[in-house]
Amino acid sequence: MAVRRNQDEQVKAFWDQTEEELGEEVIVYAMGRCLSGCAELPPSAQMWGLFFITERALYFRHFPRQSWFNSLMSSSGVSADKEVYISVPMERIQDVAVHRESSFLKRLMSSTPPTFSIEYIEADASVQTLSFFVESKTDTFYKVIDSCRA
Repeated sequence: MAVRRNQDEQVKAFWDQTEEELGEEVIVYAMGRCLSGCAELPPSAQMWGLFFITERALYFRHFPRQSWFNSLMSSSGVSADKEVYISVPMERIQDVAVHRESSFLKRLMSSTPPTFSIEYIEADASVQTLSFFVESKTDTFYKVIDSCRA
């Protein structure tokens, strides 16, 4: 019980610190996997991390990690010891789409959650696409992004 309480306190401290750094409240967060657009990834590589949303931006944060297993699996060329931290301002988001399997049977048998595709304008006026999925809260993520863009 004390271990669980300590973990809860660490999680709360992390989000308190994140909100202090950003200067605003984190509305929703979830663990997820970036499929493209979070970093320079080879086509087969995918990066896990935290996705979170404030009123002003969508964020992705991949934490450095290194273990013997990760070393064996790092053939993708993505450095496991490099932090990735990106933000996409809400006012730059042009389009948000959630791609779901079309049939109930395919959704039931699929191991991949619905995938977000976010098209946004970069600071240099180029159009970029961020593709990812979150392990939970897909509908909440969509609703929050949609309401913050309005």
